[in-house]
Amino acid sequence: MQPKKNVVFLTDSDTVEPIPPRLTSTWEWVTPELAEQYLALGARNPRKLNERHVLLLAEQMERGQWMPNGEAIVFDVDGHLIDGQHRLSAIVLVGKPQMMLVARGVAREARETIDIVQRKRTAMDTLRGRGREMHTSAIAAVKVALRYLTGERNANLITNRSINPAEHVATMDMYHDEVTTLCSAIRMKRAGSGIFRSIPHALVLAPTVIDVMYHSASSNKIHCDRSLEAGVRFLSGVATGVELSVGSPMYALRSWGMAHRNPTRSEALEASIIAWNAFARGEELRIVRNYSTGTVREVVYSSEKTK
Repeated sequence: MQPKKNVVFLTDSDTVEPIPPRLTSTWEWVTPELAEQYLALGARNPRKLNERHVLLLAEQMERGQWMPNGEAIVFDVDGHLIDGQHRLSAIVLVGKPQMMLVARGVAREARETIDIVQRKRTAMDTLRGRGREMHTSAIAAVKVALRYLTGERNANLITNRSINPAEHVATMDMYHDEVTTLCSAIRMKRAGSGIFRSIPHALVLAPTVIDVMYHSASSNKIHCDRSLEAGVRFLSGVATGVELSVGSPMYALRSWGMAHRNPTRSEALEASIIAWNAFARGEELRIVRNYSTGTVREVVYSSEKTK
């Protein structure tokens, strides 16, 4: 068997730089009081505190979603805090102790290597680690739905509401089968699928995902099943155009999509919600009209009329 290229094999004559004798690491139960003491040792840390990130971490800790993952609170050889200020600040903010790995005795120069080569782990990475696959459109649609259901519904897709990664992944895991079913319905590209060149799949998916998530959260499984069935029929109609006629909300959305080649995300979401609302009410819709109101429209949940 030939060795792989670019792989270095060590021999008995090779030497490896030893771990500095003063470098230690221990697991500690960090209380809010201890976190404040550690933060006081970070006066030389030039990194500006990101309050939004602190709030995100504090929210995870409050909900019990934060967990130790091996990333350490780091002190250099002089005892100065060089990494971990956001986690420590979150502990102080939420007022709950957390188990933390604490490393001490790191070289002063190590400060310059922290966080400069890391790539942020995506929700897709986490799902794959669990052996689950989900299309990127479905992941984005779930994020829009979470923002809609839990945040301020402004014209910029509810971006004032931060979705922490743990909440995003947990929601996708919970609704994996339903969202995968809806996503497969919208990906049936047959007659006249040009609408999806102008409207991202996620924004057309979003109203039906919101519907399913709403009814599942309400523990109304019968209604959830009905909303899932309605969502599949709505998305299949939008995707294929089969047996649609003037007056059909799916036909109206297809026509809008083909007439608007470069809509904004808020315009595309609003158009999808307008078409979905008419479908959920069992009403005719001949044309989709966008009105710039500064807020995203309320989603009408599917009812008996959609059966």
